[in-house]
Amino acid sequence: MPRFYFNFQNVSGIAKDDVGQDLPGLEEAEAAAIVSAREIVADNVKGAATNPLLAIIITNKAGQELVRIPAREVLPEPLKKQDKSPTEGSDRADAAQGQRQTSSLRFQKN
Repeated sequence: MPRFYFNFQNVSGIAKDDVGQDLPGLEEAEAAAIVSAREIVADNVKGAATNPLLAIIITNKAGQELVRIPAREVLPEPLKKQDKSPTEGSDRADAAQGQRQTSSLRFQKN
């Protein structure tokens, strides 16, 4: 069984995996990397990380890069889209935005 290494990249650099994991193939390595990346991204969000995960890089024993998975790619599909604002294209979001604006009006002094 091949051994895959999961290296984590952030703004500061790359944390290299020197242990690796034996997996049947690259497809299984990618699946394992996605699970790890989702956990790290969730922790980054919860902890308001200033140096969040940028990518997971899967390498072989020789250090050759096999796959690079950007952190953005492990997000749920609606969050991956950068071309839309958070409220664009969603009736629920539009309603929430309108409610926030109405709420802020209530607190203004006359």
